[in-house]
Amino acid sequence: AVSPPGGRPVQPPAETDIFSTLPPELRTEILRGLPARDIASLRLASRSFRALPANLFKDLIRREMPYFWEIDDLDPRGTDWAALYTALRRDWTRGILGLRNRARIWREAEEIVDMIRETGLAH
Repeated sequence: AVSPPGGRPVQPPAETDIFSTLPPELRTEILRGLPARDIASLRLASRSFRALPANLFKDLIRREMPYFWEIDDLDPRGTDWAALYTALRRDWTRGILGLRNRARIWREAEEIVDMIRETGLAH
């Protein structure tokens, strides 16, 4: 505590993290609705989000990289989802052509499916 001249000691304000009052399940649901960049910001802003559930990274891969359909074939007990997500993002920023081709083909396949739906041929 710091004492101002001629006064009582002033206590620094107590740190409050409003998210710490939420149950872990609710914090996880909040994270599931956010993109990776917002999750990173939230981790910096709140201690309650420093430790992330491992399967959150699997969800991020599914959402941000749907062209990795093999993800469901990986052994959930033997997979470090955070490391895999980090490696995939790193390789993407390095411009690994296989990843970019995979994403491009996935987008084109989705466009074809959308065109088929628009024609009314698919239900």
